[in-house]
Amino acid sequence: MNQAIPSPTLSINQIQDQLTTRSFGRTLHLFSSLTSTNTVALTLAESGAPHGTVVLADRQTAGRGRMGRSWHSPPGRNIYCSVLITDFPSPDRLPWIPLATGLALVQALESETKRSLSVKWPNDVLLSQKKVAGILCERSVCSSSSFLVVGYGVNVNIAPSELPVELQQTATSLFHETGQYFDRNVLIARTLATLERQFDRLLGDFETIRQEYLQRCSTIGQHVQVQLMPPHSAVEGVAAGLSQDGALQLILGPNASTAGKATTFEIRAGEVVHIR
Repeated sequence: MNQAIPSPTLSINQIQDQLTTRSFGRTLHLFSSLTSTNTVALTLAESGAPHGTVVLADRQTAGRGRMGRSWHSPPGRNIYCSVLITDFPSPDRLPWIPLATGLALVQALESETKRSLSVKWPNDVLLSQKKVAGILCERSVCSSSSFLVVGYGVNVNIAPSELPVELQQTATSLFHETGQYFDRNVLIARTLATLERQFDRLLGDFETIRQEYLQRCSTIGQHVQVQLMPPHSAVEGVAAGLSQDGALQLILGPNASTAGKATTFEIRAGEVVHIR
């Protein structure tokens, strides 16, 4: 599919009419254009915005992803969304928030597209083994309070030809994979609902989230190369599993295998490339 049909206009009323959440999206700010939804959400948090406040934009002029990368954010095509979290789970579960967000996106997008999606550790969602969504979580402290912003972007109705050249082989969109265009208002309401449910599970018994993530993670069992941050060096091996705090467990070596005894190396921050 080379030409995408523009999405219906984003509408606060249409989104909130379809919300099934308690707090996520009940306070919602929608902008035709801004620098970054995460940046605005962090500013709102400093002004006392409530838990679950959502910032949406039709276009971002300085959208960003992990490791300082920019996020391609043209108007009328995709979802650019940030959710303010002020009610935290216990500290040991904070690393699971981006992973749980990935699961939430998979559930919502599978429900709407009827296609199978997967997560790629730590912050990507894949469709047909290409990136269709990304996640950026940012934490800040203001005076005596702290808060977290969960940002995510979904390629919805964009055609591959509209993506930057360097992304056309590794990224995709719902439209390109299904031949259908999607109402972003509906998708936003669905993703907020699944995200709130996953967050509720983090507050309780989250072992089921860990098991589900392992089942849906395309990284597990793969031979990977990981760019560490810091010290900005690379390691290579087989992704064998996840620790209790969400770290990727890597069996080191270009010829590593999950068979037999091996020493694992735990990675808590890095950029993963699937080698084979």
